[in-house]
Amino acid sequence: MSLSDALISRALPHSGCCSARGRAIRGPNSPPIRRALISVSDKTGLNELAQSLVDGGVEIYSTGGTRRHLESGGLAVHDISAYTGFPEMMDGRLKTLHPKVFGGILC
Repeated sequence: MSLSDALISRALPHSGCCSARGRAIRGPNSPPIRRALISVSDKTGLNELAQSLVDGGVEIYSTGGTRRHLESGGLAVHDISAYTGFPEMMDGRLKTLHPKVFGGILC
């Protein structure tokens, strides 16, 4: 099992969709995951995880340094600031506190 398979398996327990390649990623009793917001400080194994998500048809949104890291690995990534229409604040520490993001989480 690859690192990305293990991470997806842990994130979506009992889903049976560890490898995402060619299949919709979904958790138990939930709709398929179509978009993911990724923002991390430790980027170890990140490209492998993100590639597995993309292979499963997931659209990736990300923030500053994480977005640049994923793009440098050849992945197509949408900038979260472009989606929200709101720039980063507090020297880049505040990016995702926006109604467009939290509205999606709360749905």
